[in-house]
Amino acid sequence: MKHVIEDLKKFLFEAWGFEVNPKRIESKNNLPVFLKNLYFLYSVDIFDRSYLLAVARNPEDAMPSQVSKHVVQIEKIFNMSCIYVAKALPAYIRQRLVSFRVRFIIPNTQMYFPDLGLYYRKISSKTNIVPQSLLPSAQAVVIYALLHGCREFTPSELAKKLSYSRMTMTRSLNELEAAGLGKTVRKGKERCFHFLTEKDILWKQAMPFLNTPIKEILWIQISNSTFKKIMTLAVIAGISALSLHSDLNAPACPVFAVFQNTWKTLIKSEAIKQLPISEGASMQIEIWNYDPQLFDKDNIVDPLSLYLSLKDNEDERVQKAVMNFMEKMKW
Repeated sequence: MKHVIEDLKKFLFEAWGFEVNPKRIESKNNLPVFLKNLYFLYSVDIFDRSYLLAVARNPEDAMPSQVSKHVVQIEKIFNMSCIYVAKALPAYIRQRLVSFRVRFIIPNTQMYFPDLGLYYRKISSKTNIVPQSLLPSAQAVVIYALLHGCREFTPSELAKKLSYSRMTMTRSLNELEAAGLGKTVRKGKERCFHFLTEKDILWKQAMPFLNTPIKEILWIQISNSTFKKIMTLAVIAGISALSLHSDLNAPACPVFAVFQNTWKTLIKSEAIKQLPISEGASMQIEIWNYDPQLFDKDNIVDPLSLYLSLKDNEDERVQKAVMNFMEKMKW
């Protein structure tokens, strides 16, 4: 069983970027003999939760329906959530365990945590797929690195700086590595990711994978008090921001960007009327996929996100102003 536990530790580290330390548990007297003969039991903390590991002695004999019943019995006896662990299982057995919603870890192959909404399956490096575009969280990592000159960090460090979970940052770094933008190496108990090149080259290499941060654009009509509240939660964006960096005139209706999560809270607590056109609007609001306040300066969106939000604007004046603005960018 030692090899299975070591493989499990390595698998979790490769998948999520953190170490675990399973500890062997001496079976309780009220644990049925047949369960003692079927499983080795360990305690472990995963994703800041405590679990039991039921490591199968002979997984080739396992029937998914029986495993499901065994897990329930073990959970009742120990009053803890249980994870089924096996050295190897055929795909059809794993699929049946998923249908029974049984938590399981098959080291170097697959893991399933339905209570956390997690499903991870290891992909062979030979079939590693390069993403067509980056997730918003991965794009936020690129923007952060370019603005702050950071080339090396761990998922935990990024989670604190960018207000994402460590798990989300691990996924994002995996995606950046798949895109060929960086490499991951071990640093103490965590994985450490580093970008492969200088900022100006990284920007060019990352461009094919970067998207506009804008999820939706709305014209809204609001009271003065709501306007002031939004100004504390949003940042100047769009043409309003570009006009501050160029000779372009500011729009009659100010443009602000707000994180989608913040917007969901706002529309529940404030009287906000959405309009089909700009006429009568108090403000144009851009709802972003990542938080624009992470990188703003003086309440203005960062220059890289501003460029990404306007690079496909069809107005020639805007395009000219954007290009002139980026040519002045100091890396």
